[in-house]
Amino acid sequence: MAFAAAASWHPNAAAAVGEATGAILERLGDSPDVTFAFVSESHRGSVVAIHSAIRQLLGGSLIGAVTNSVIGGQVEAENTPALVLWSAHLEDATPLSFTGTGAGITSVIPDVMSEIGERDDMSLILVADPLTFAVDAALEQLSRDFPNVTVVGGMVSPIGGPGGARMFCDDDVHSSGAV
Repeated sequence: MAFAAAASWHPNAAAAVGEATGAILERLGDSPDVTFAFVSESHRGSVVAIHSAIRQLLGGSLIGAVTNSVIGGQVEAENTPALVLWSAHLEDATPLSFTGTGAGITSVIPDVMSEIGERDDMSLILVADPLTFAVDAALEQLSRDFPNVTVVGGMVSPIGGPGGARMFCDDDVHSSGAV
């Protein structure tokens, strides 16, 4: 597995995408299989264009979110423009989007959870909107149904209340749930 990380603090969203994706391609040599993108609230107005540009320039799968605080290297950015990418060449990665209720997960797209079974070589990186996705119930359900799967991740900053989150999952930008 090869991976690379890059950050841009450029106030222009297009320049930030060019800077960060260029650094990823320079370090990896070719398009990654998967990329995680963390976009600061300062770039929220350009999130659809940022998402589209990253998909076009890097290819592969894309997971990410807009958040209040972004960390890149030894810098934490709050209330300032920032774009952080982490990309990797992996043997197998499948982006998923989740919806749920207070009782747990109600749907997974694509529906690959039944394929997990007793595998013990899997991890799930979960990025969730805490206002529209019952994280505790989902974690309990995942632990019960898939005890061998390691779950890590974090919460999105849903600016303005429910529906205010922005999360990437491949070609889609979601405003609720989890990816």
